[in-house]
Amino acid sequence: MTKKEMMAALKAKGIKFSNSATEAKLQSLLEGETTEQPVEQPAVQPVVQPEQPNQLVEILTSISQKLEGMDKRLISLEQPKQPEVFSIGVKTVEPSPVKVEQTGDMFLTQVPVSLKKAAEDILGTKFTYECQAFPDRPAFSFTVVVPKEYTNVAEGQDRRTRVIDNALGANGVRNWCLLVKQNVIKYLGNNLTTVSL
Repeated sequence: MTKKEMMAALKAKGIKFSNSATEAKLQSLLEGETTEQPVEQPAVQPVVQPEQPNQLVEILTSISQKLEGMDKRLISLEQPKQPEVFSIGVKTVEPSPVKVEQTGDMFLTQVPVSLKKAAEDILGTKFTYECQAFPDRPAFSFTVVVPKEYTNVAEGQDRRTRVIDNALGANGVRNWCLLVKQNVIKYLGNNLTTVSL
């Protein structure tokens, strides 16, 4: 007899058994040697009703208020905070327009104030400066034009040019101006006491 046939026979006799019982267990139940313990069904718990209907409404209202409070807190956390603005009587200065003219593959621009100040701190105001921006790379050409009194160039101008990375900026200009100053001091030699930079 197969397991299915044994189950059908037990059901016909009204004997309770577990569906996971082995064939040996089913065979012993058919022969009446042992009895399968009845499968207990879990007891259904009755729904507890609140003593007063208003009590349920109060509980739901309290939960709703707490959820609204959490919503407000989450919204306030998700919104970006605006930085506080302090005004200390700052003077606004309109930027002056920068003169730009194209010369070949570079742009001749007015020397930025920060670069001019860095150069004048080292060489003074007797020297003149030029700045050319490269359109195809992050660098500029900085030229120091040395006055006639500080150079031995007979014809034309003594122009000392260097390409400086934008990342170096004013520091690159300072370094270049220091090298120009050292070279001018070497030329002046003994005349250094009569001419001051």
